[in-house]
Amino acid sequence: MACILHIDSRNFYNCMQCDFFLHEVCANLPRKLDHALHQHPLFLDPIPPTKSNFLKCVACSRAFAGFSYKCACKGSCRRFQVDVRCILVAKFFTHKSHEHPLFIPISTVDKKALCGACKTTGADFYLQYTLCDFSLCYKCATVQDKLHYKYDALLLSLCYGEASNKTYWCEVCEGKLDSSKWFYTCNKSYINIHLNCVFGSAAYMKSGYTFYNYHVTVKVLYNNCNTRPICGRCDSRCSSYVY
Repeated sequence: MACILHIDSRNFYNCMQCDFFLHEVCANLPRKLDHALHQHPLFLDPIPPTKSNFLKCVACSRAFAGFSYKCACKGSCRRFQVDVRCILVAKFFTHKSHEHPLFIPISTVDKKALCGACKTTGADFYLQYTLCDFSLCYKCATVQDKLHYKYDALLLSLCYGEASNKTYWCEVCEGKLDSSKWFYTCNKSYINIHLNCVFGSAAYMKSGYTFYNYHVTVKVLYNNCNTRPICGRCDSRCSSYVY
């Protein structure tokens, strides 16, 4: 319920009266902390309002419905909120894709910094190693190294991009896959999938969660029908979640 990720270990907490589950790490989150992402102390908010404004993490820009850390100060930073996945990223972060430890920049982030994973710019927060000019946005830094995808029994591994003349195609959207960007792959079944196709737009939203978005009441529902419905906004087939 805190990070909205599956529990795949034997060590977890659950309520005996309702369907409330927590990872051991999430159950031991500090109520208050100082973090390099913000100049003020951050406080744990374990209960997002049932009907509120659209919850969005300032670090990774993803919609979420779990626990968050918020600034209690009034003024311009009262909307500052970070999800659990991003707050748990260590200040000295080591990622398998890079040989050097990555740090949260103390100075203002360069909006022109290029993420080494998704090859995009413009993120508000990066993890960086300045001596080799390598940057990683929080959205890419917090994706799982290995995972099970719902349509495949085999484990998918995160590929950190490769220089190849071979053409790759995404198994989900059937679109062309840029091999220089990160993607998920399974060498045994020869499956390749975009990161966005694996997670969709609502991977960290709870089913049944209701919120307000642009003065419209929105409810998150599992897509459990045989045919994926057409999205009323983009006119494309919806992915695993519908909202």
